[in-house]
Amino acid sequence: MRIEEKKRSTKNERGASLVIALLASLVLSVLSAGIIFVTQTETLTTANYKTLAQARYAAEAGVQRTINWLSNNYTAPTSFAAYNTSATPVRCVSGCANTGSIVLSAVSGVTSNYPDATVATAYQTALSNQALTGISNASYSTSATMNSMTPGTSALAHQSLPTPSLEILRDAPA
Repeated sequence: MRIEEKKRSTKNERGASLVIALLASLVLSVLSAGIIFVTQTETLTTANYKTLAQARYAAEAGVQRTINWLSNNYTAPTSFAAYNTSATPVRCVSGCANTGSIVLSAVSGVTSNYPDATVATAYQTALSNQALTGISNASYSTSATMNSMTPGTSALAHQSLPTPSLEILRDAPA
């Protein structure tokens, strides 16, 4: 009698190995899909980080190049009659497109409002849409707003002139 019972139990288990194999395949497929998803996400995250770093480097390069230009190429005005130096930021009184803040701009959409057109043009030429070597698809443009002018000796002219304090804004990548 026992022999018949064993036959019945093995007869009922036919196909169980197929179900176990399918479940194992399902688990392995889910694990494989998870690994592929994580790998793809890491690749996209790395690409985003690279783009972010390049944009930051372009912006920092723009600020540094603007500081260099202002230190080496900026010509101090000979007359300060066009400036309201008691306002913050410094305002244009005459000789400007408007009486707003004094702005040197190389950014499209930001209007330069500097009394000396030669200085404004030189700034725009030197700092507009500048490409960076070694970084593809990145360039910068900057603008500088004169926040104040304090009496003192100008390092550029070596004479007693108001020294401008500028706020430099950058636009990167382009």
